[in-house]
Amino acid sequence: MYNPKRRRGLSPKLQQNWEGPYTIVKKLNDVIYRVQRSPNAKPKAFADDLALVIGGRTAREFEKNTNAALAKIASCLDSLKLTLSIQKCQAIIYRSILFQKFSKRNSTVLNRKPTFKIKNTTIKITDSLKILGITIDNKLTWTAHINTLYDRTLFLTSNFNRIIKTDWSVNKNLIKFWYNTVIEKALLYGASVWGGALNKYHVDRLHTIQRIFLLKFARGYRTTSTNVLNVLTGIPPLHITAKAEFLKFQIWVRRSGDYNDIINNVQLDHNILTNEAHESDVRWNIHDLSS
Repeated sequence: MYNPKRRRGLSPKLQQNWEGPYTIVKKLNDVIYRVQRSPNAKPKAFADDLALVIGGRTAREFEKNTNAALAKIASCLDSLKLTLSIQKCQAIIYRSILFQKFSKRNSTVLNRKPTFKIKNTTIKITDSLKILGITIDNKLTWTAHINTLYDRTLFLTSNFNRIIKTDWSVNKNLIKFWYNTVIEKALLYGASVWGGALNKYHVDRLHTIQRIFLLKFARGYRTTSTNVLNVLTGIPPLHITAKAEFLKFQIWVRRSGDYNDIINNVQLDHNILTNEAHESDVRWNIHDLSS
């Protein structure tokens, strides 16, 4: 988006590395500030990616609010001399649970898809959308994201298979450390969000994905069950690890009270403060005795 003008005697390649991204972010902040004034639009930005959340009670109202917000964004970008790549823009539509109950088919999608346009160019409406590395669908079931993990697995196994085939004497602890720090972290990206909404299909899919690495790591037969491979390698199933990441996020970040049966947040913090106070009192008493 940032294209510096050529000047005689100066080359745009001589600019510092931070000038281009800084200029983009600075101008996007101005766009977000202008769009935030509208009551029906909530823009969210991360670096040069801009997400726009818009709602409406009816389909026509929703379409009207969206087109008005898009027109405002386009005019703001034109005033800042920035070009928007309309071909890369995508839209995804959600239907509230309340309106699903009143629907005859109990459908999560609208009967007629609205039309969103920027400068007379229609924006593509998709069933799933990838934003910040996480794929979300129009039903919020995380099925689309779990399916994309299989393609990511094929990419991660390329180097993994190459190392194991060339040298069978590689230390198993080193391979396990590689799996825990690289492969598992890549597969469980964003598990603190989607790890608590897994169903049977998601669990089976995660078993299939993890089985590829477990067979290479354990060097066992293909007929070996996945649960046996988990026990032999000492690696827990992916859905359990994803659930653990979700629980840690709910307890330590969100401070949710729904999991007090696992650990009591307030009591834990109280114990820490009590121990610190007890240590300070002991130090104070020792200081008094020494004096």
